[in-house]
Amino acid sequence: MRALALGINSEIYYAGYDGVFRAINPDGSLRWRYGVGAGMDKPPVVAEDGRIYVTDRDGYMNCFDHSG
Repeated sequence: MRALALGINSEIYYAGYDGVFRAINPDGSLRWRYGVGAGMDKPPVVAEDGRIYVTDRDGYMNCFDHSG
């Protein structure tokens, strides 16, 4: 496990070295996942409006909402 953030609906957002960004439900089940390419080594940021921002090791920024 590398970098986590807590969403506004108690989802857990996980940025992994494997290049897959995951949203985990409060009960521990997978909500959604998205391959961003390069691995991620910095935690995601959850904005006040609920959008989630994450950067990969190549410097690209991705933006998600709680539904992916």
